[in-house]
Amino acid sequence: MPATGDMEILNQMMSNFIHIKTQLTLPPIKNKVILKETNGVTYYIELKQIPTKFILIKPENLDFLSKNITGSNGEKQISDYILISESAEGKWIVYIEMKRGNAEVKKIRNQLIGSKCFIDYCKSLVNFFYEGEQHFKDFEERYVYLNTKIEEQSIQKTTTVPPNHRLNDNPSDFLPIEGGNGVYFRKLLG
Repeated sequence: MPATGDMEILNQMMSNFIHIKTQLTLPPIKNKVILKETNGVTYYIELKQIPTKFILIKPENLDFLSKNITGSNGEKQISDYILISESAEGKWIVYIEMKRGNAEVKKIRNQLIGSKCFIDYCKSLVNFFYEGEQHFKDFEERYVYLNTKIEEQSIQKTTTVPPNHRLNDNPSDFLPIEGGNGVYFRKLLG
């Protein structure tokens, strides 16, 4: 049966070639996902109260970037995760970069831009090859940097969002979130 909705089409198109976690019907009590990153040390961040319809992509696993893209301006960089979700409150594409400790702003921005370029490519494929209305037109984009400065034992710590931060709707205005190992989905939206 052909997929019809934006997320269903994307899920069908990507499921065979990328490490992807999808949950198009998540029970409300389990509306969380754990993001894992290993950079010498493994750390986790739990995203809480995510919409029950989502696709989670880990684009760092895309071999074709490292094998086929060359350049010294950040072209090969890509973020840790992309969370695409849909609920009654809205449709979101959230680009997520995770780091532990201090990180260079330019590198974070380049990684978020790389993921946006990847998703723009996927959206172009869907719009050219699937008939119907313009796909993904109602999805809003958000860019987030999760800094896990706190050690793994501090799982009870909450995250902090800077007050009066501009809307994080482009890679240059990404939202830095610092703190513990858990963050509520609404905080990612700015």
